[in-house]
Parts: sequence; C-alpha cells; structure tokens
Amino acid sequence: MSLALQHKVFYLLVLKEVPELVDQVFSMIPQSVRDSLSKLHGELSKHDSKIVKKVAESELAKLSSSKNKFDLLDVHNDWILEALLSETPEMIALVLSHLPGERASEILDHLPQDILNSLPSVNDTFQLPEMLNTMLRQRFVHKFPKISRTPQTDQLQFNDLALLPSNVLHKVFSRLGYQEVALGLKGIQESTRLKVVSRLSPQDRKIVEEYWQRLTEVSSQRVKKAQEHLLSQNINARMAERFIKDLGYLIFAKSMLQDYDNELQVILRKFSKKEALALEHAVHAHWEENTSTSVLGYQEDVIRAAKSVLGGV
Repeated sequence: MSLALQHKVFYLLVLKEVPELVDQVFSMIPQSVRDSLSKLHGELSKHDSKIVKKVAESELAKLSSSKNKFDLLDVHNDWILEALLSETPEMIALVLSHLPGERASEILDHLPQDILNSLPSVNDTFQLPEMLNTMLRQRFVHKFPKISRTPQTDQLQFNDLALLPSNVLHKVFSRLGYQEVALGLKGIQESTRLKVVSRLSPQDRKIVEEYWQRLTEVSSQRVKKAQEHLLSQNINARMAERFIKDLGYLIFAKSMLQDYDNELQVILRKFSKKEALALEHAVHAHWEENTSTSVLGYQEDVIRAAKSVLGGV
C-alpha cells in the first residue's frame, strides 16, 4: 500500500470511529493527500455523525474491494462524465458515491453548473435501499463494454489484453514503442539513425539505448518493417512526446483483427477520449489490410511486452 493510500485509509478510519478527532488528523496528513480529500472533508463537516460514518464506510469499502477491478474503476473519467450527462441528478449522485473521492471530485469539476445545482444531498443519496442502489448502479455500469473473465498472467492470450488495468496498458504501449525504435536502429545507416534519435527526448533516448542493449536475434524482415515504421507518415515526427506512443499504437493496430472489436472498445474506455481517439484511428487505418496471418508476429510482440510489464522486466 502506498504512503498516500495509507494516509487516506487512516483518515477514513478516524472519520468512521472517532469523528471528533478528524479535523486534527486532517491537519496532520501531507498536503498532497489533503488536496485530494479537501472537498470530501469540507462536505462532510456539514453533516451529522451518522451520515459521516456511512460515507467513511463506503469509501473504505471502495479501497478494500477487488470485485470492481474491471468495473467502473477502470473506466476513464472522460467516459463516465459523458455518460452521466444524460442521467438524472439522482443517478449522477449515486454513481459518484461509488467512485473514490478524488475521482468523483474531478468529475464534479467538469459538470455543468445547472446539473451541480440539482444534485441531491449526501444524506438523500445514502437513504436509498441497498437493493435499489445496486440495481441502479449496475444499470449504469452496463452502458460500458465489458469482458467478464480474469486474465491468467502465466498464460496470457492476445484477447486478454483488454482485461489488463489501464496503467499496465499505458506501459505496454510505451514498451512497444521503445522496442520498435530499438529494432529499427539495428543495422541502420548513421545519417538515418541520427534523424530518428533526434526525434526523441533525452529520457527516451536513454530508454531506447537500454532496449537496444537487450536486443536478441531478430529476422532481417522484421528489422526492415521496424525501419519502415520509424519513417512512417502515420507517426508524428514533430512531437517527441508522441513519437514513442504513436509507434506503440501502430504495432498494436497491426496486431488487431475486426473480430476483436469488443476488446478494442473495452481498451478505449480505459484511456482519455483524446488518447482513445488516436488509438482507434490507428487501429481502423489498418483493419482492412490486416489478415489472420499478418497479425501473428505483431500479436507476439504485444503479448511479450505485456508479460514483461506484468513481470516487472
């Protein structure tokens, strides 16, 4: 458990068991943690101890529960906000009450003022019977594409990729990008190599060098493909911060068949709408040309990258 999470759990436990000490405890925790809890702390100060205890129990349950691992907790706030805009104020309040406080706060910051003015109080939200609460929440959750199975790390298959948490997926795409640069630099002319490396930030250059050092035997055909990718017009050469990411998206795009559309939709919801649009554009640009044979090598690259991230290699 991270130090920030430990502080948050401690704050919530005090809130639940000895609320009269919560102001004192709040002033003692680090500023970064206070910032994420400030709105919740301010709102709860307006309510009686019964409501405060319910909220604290609810927040602690969210932190300890693993049953929602691939539920709303791994859907990016952009998509939740979009879906909430067509819901009633009561449903909005209910959904937000099931999200961690900092995420709910971020979504509240982006809701129109007229919706904010119509939201029910914390007290009214917690008055709903538990069965109705669960039914309404599940109705909202079903708005998002979902895959109901658990990935097996030691036997990870390509279509399991959508089951991975968003933070792991971000690392997988970055790893794919770094690996592609390292592959493309293998045996390349000095002038071209310098042109490619010049697109990278100093940090990215260092990481690419590490990947280069770990390169094993690769077919000349695969190296040639990587070199074509580095010079591809689909890769944004003018923005160093996008270069690695776009390369990762390109490799993923070349690994995808249209049969995996549901998996793609699940993955897209784990990214911001801006990043999801870039990833979706890359995939759709290659769907027509991809075949069950052409994707195999790229799928192996994706699975290898995912296993490395999960294994901490």
